[in-house]
Amino acid sequence: MVADAYLLPKLVIGLSTADPGHPPPDDRKPDTAGSLAPARMREDGTVRHEHHVFQNPPPSTPTEVDAALDRGDLSAALDAMVGTALYGDGDWKDLQELHLRLLDHEDHQVSALAATCLGHLARVYRQLDERRVVTALRRARALPHVRATADNALDDILIFLHPRRARWRGRAWRAIRPWTWI
Repeated sequence: MVADAYLLPKLVIGLSTADPGHPPPDDRKPDTAGSLAPARMREDGTVRHEHHVFQNPPPSTPTEVDAALDRGDLSAALDAMVGTALYGDGDWKDLQELHLRLLDHEDHQVSALAATCLGHLARVYRQLDERRVVTALRRARALPHVRATADNALDDILIFLHPRRARWRGRAWRAIRPWTWI
């Protein structure tokens, strides 16, 4: 009984320091610092790591978004949606109408990204039909898959269309926050 209790901490220490006497679990491989990094085992026994790389999509137009959605190419549609919102090419009213329409799309990824893109439009163009956009985003917050992105878009609209109001709201929050846990 005492021997088992003594070996358990040694085994855990051996795993965390990549001790060759105690190999790590099958789905992990120690890196050079001795920590266990996620890895995937290939059929030949070698291990490969997955790295996710972010790339900004190229500039796009609303017609490219509609064409990709009509083809059923979701990945191209999502890239085109972000491409329309990030670069400031085109009329902001057309882009706003596109993303307001896509906010009600049946695919969850498309509707959530449409909310994010409305926040991007506020940042890039510094103007929106605020009454329509805010009403649509507040209505979209009722959907669980859009709630967080709609909240972020509403914050972006506040920050980029009303910077003084956002600054005062932040100051008030910092002043009140210490007393909220009492």
